[in-house]
Formats: sequence, C-alpha cells, structure tokens
Amino acid sequence: MPSQTHVRSRDRSLDFLRGLAVFLMVLTHVNAVFYSKTGTLLDGVTWLGATVCFTMFLFVSGVIMGMSLDGGDAQKNQKAQKSEVGQKIQQNVPGTRHMPSNLSNKLGRTVNFIILYYVLALFVTWITDGLRISHDEIIAILSFQTMPEFTEFLTPFALYAVLFFIIRRWAGRWVIQGWVLLGISLVAYVFARVVSPIEESGAVLTAFKNLFTGNGQLHRFGVLAYAPVFNLALYWGFLRKTYGERTRKWELLGGIAGVTTIVLLVISGISTWHRWPPSPVFLLYGISLSLLVLWAYPYIVKLKMVREFLEKIGEKALHFYVFHIVMIEILWLLAAVNNGAGFENELIVLGISVLVIAITAFLTRISESMTFHLASLSLKKHRPGVQKRG
Repeated sequence: MPSQTHVRSRDRSLDFLRGLAVFLMVLTHVNAVFYSKTGTLLDGVTWLGATVCFTMFLFVSGVIMGMSLDGGDAQKNQKAQKSEVGQKIQQNVPGTRHMPSNLSNKLGRTVNFIILYYVLALFVTWITDGLRISHDEIIAILSFQTMPEFTEFLTPFALYAVLFFIIRRWAGRWVIQGWVLLGISLVAYVFARVVSPIEESGAVLTAFKNLFTGNGQLHRFGVLAYAPVFNLALYWGFLRKTYGERTRKWELLGGIAGVTTIVLLVISGISTWHRWPPSPVFLLYGISLSLLVLWAYPYIVKLKMVREFLEKIGEKALHFYVFHIVMIEILWLLAAVNNGAGFENELIVLGISVLVIAITAFLTRISESMTFHLASLSLKKHRPGVQKRG
C-alpha cells in the first residue's frame, strides 16, 4: 500500500459537493413551501433535491471522517495523538493548557447539534401554528415523537458523529478490511428494513424509528437505513487520503458502476425505486451522483463563479442550513401562504429563492464575522501580558 499523505488544506471538491447539496436543499424547500404547480422544471428541481440532498451530504461527511483514519494500529494512533497534545501544551499555545479531551469535544458538538435542533424545531412549529405552540407539541418535539419539516437533517448527523467516535478505535482497521464495513452495512440496513414497516405502538418505538430506521409517514431519515452510504463514504475517504489523485478515475468508474447496477436491479426486478425505507436503487442513485460530481470537479473548476459560490456555501453549510430555514418560515408567515396555497408564477418563486439565498449569505457572513471577533477577544484575554519598555 502506498504511503499515506496527510492532507493539510481543505479539499475543495468536498466543499463543492456539500455546497451543491445545500443549494439544492434551499431550492427544494422554497419550492415545497411557495410553489403550487406540478409537472414543471421547478417541480423537477424539487424532486431532485428531495431525493439526493441527504445522501449527498452524508457521503461528504463520511468521506471527511474517513480521511481522518490512519488505517493502522489503534493503540499507536492513540499514543501519537496523546504525544501531539503533549507537545502543544509544552509549546504554551493559548488555550491548550485546558484543552478538552476528544470525548468531551465530540459530546459537546453532539449536544450543540441536539440543542440547535430543538431550537429550530420549536421555532418552525411556532411559526407554522400561527405564532403559538402547545405543551403537547413541545413534549413531542423534545422526545422525538415528531420532527418538524426541514429540521430532520440535524439529528442524523449528530448520531453519525457519535457512532463514528465510538467505532473510530476499530474503523482504522475496518477500512483496510473492507468486508467488515460491508457486513456492518448489510446488518444495519436489513434491520432497518425489517423494523421500518412496523406500525408505531408507543412513544419509544416512534422515537426509535424517527432516529434510527426512518419514518416514511414523517419523511424522516434513519441512521441505520443509510449505513451503507456512510460506511462506503468512510472507505472512500480513506482511499482518497491514501491514493490521492488516483481515486479520480475510480470515482468515474464507481459512478458508472452504480448507474449500471441500478439499471440491472430495476430490469431484473430485484429492487425498485423506494424512498421510505430507502431501497438499494435509491441509495445507489445518491452515491453514484456524488461520485460523478467529485470526478467532474476538476472540469467544473473552470466555471469560476459557480465553483466559488457553491464552495463558499459548502464551507458554511450549517449556517446556510439554519438561516435558510429561518428565512423561509418568516417569508411564509409574511406571505400568509396557508393551506398549501402557493404561487404558480415561476418567476415569483425563483425570486423568493434568490432572496432567501441572498439574506442567508448575508446572515452567514455576519455570523462568521461575530465568531471571528469573539475568538480574537478570547485570544487577547488569554494572551500573556507583555511588559512595557521603560
């Protein structure tokens, strides 16, 4: 196996793919709320975004996590990490004396994701219910009995982050032994397919299905149902880190193989298009498109404005996700679009999309500036004092 190359700079192709997923998500959500016609080009964009965004975003996240794996002995990796932390402490870098452990760091991020989900879910429910929210609705949201529209992305990625932290000790070896990841994927996927059709008979099963197996009635993703996507992305991330540019042709071959497999599965009747729970054809569709976009990225680089626009969205994907939901809900309230009655004029809907993207980008920029300012103040606060010259 070639020596592993540690990538220090951002992989812009992953930013681009993630930005494309978020961009399609914004258009899909705007169309779903404000567009009332069907069978049009905009309706096709809605279908594309609704069917590919989650898989595409999950694939990027899995690749990034996979690129952090060493593929070596877990104990050696842990010792190296401890040694690196010790060196940072000795260098007297501001803040490293109180550096949180990896565990507390991951748990802290997961808790932040869940809190963000709760705030966003309560806000969406408050808006859609006419600026009011009942006690029962609050309980249902807090216990994951219901997950309001557009907020369903946050909880799966929080769970994937926790699962990755749990398995990371062994995942370095699993990516070398691909059959292990394949076996885990099959077991998790089959379990999700078996449990998903079971009708909810209580609060625990409802919450479990919403979080882990998926819920077709609420259109909620399950982390176990999408385990094949996540595990393949982990493996692909490790390959990208290990082989570098050589994986580009593999991305093309993988995309073509995925499309070919879809055709064969459909023709043979082994699998059909099914979203809840996701069928093999549906999962392969999202994976194949993700691989083909990554392969095409060097050619898209020539489209500078498009590339930079989507890369910027991909860099600040979480900000865009949160702020675009807030903007859609506020605009929905201002436009008084009730009982599913939206606009039939495509130009009006496109204008709303442009407005949402523009304001979201503006809010993201402000949030970024405030974060940088607060970080600067924190550094100044912890910086050792400098004695003035006499």
